[in-house]
Amino acid sequence: RVVPAGVFAILTNFQTFKNNTLVFSPDEGTTWKLFGSPADQALNGVYDFEQAGAALYVCSKGGIFRSDDQGKSWQRIVEPPADQRSYYNLVVDGTQLFVLTLEGC
Repeated sequence: RVVPAGVFAILTNFQTFKNNTLVFSPDEGTTWKLFGSPADQALNGVYDFEQAGAALYVCSKGGIFRSDDQGKSWQRIVEPPADQRSYYNLVVDGTQLFVLTLEGC
């Protein structure tokens, strides 16, 4: 995904990184670096990523998290769905973030 902060991808089956890892490319996809610390709860099991205004958002196994400092720290803003079959999807319109709760795979 290309956002104002740069080029990001979520890797789901890659030998160098573990599954559902958020990576960042500082050079438009030529090289990739791990984004943040693997110990960070916000980045454990990432499955969606967006930027709205200056804030970064991730959906992960732990819920929805927001970073106002380009990913140095994260604050949970939404708990994970109670139904384990449900998941969140992020949609951005300018500086507004919308959260959809979906059910199933």
